Amino acid sequence: ERSSPDIDQILQRLTEVTIRQQQIVEHLATRQGETEQGLVKLPPLNALRYQIP
Repeated sequence: ERSSPDIDQILQRLTEVTIRQQQIVEHLATRQGETEQGLVKLPPLNALRYQIP
């Protein structure tokens, strides 16, 4: 018969999951910042639209 996990095992797993979630949040925030910086460097759309070829 399989024994159920004890509270220490559950807390350990929850801690691991929480740490992983925090890493994901930080990674996504970094990516969003990089995306926003890249967008700032682009010329405005109306400037592109009206350039003479």
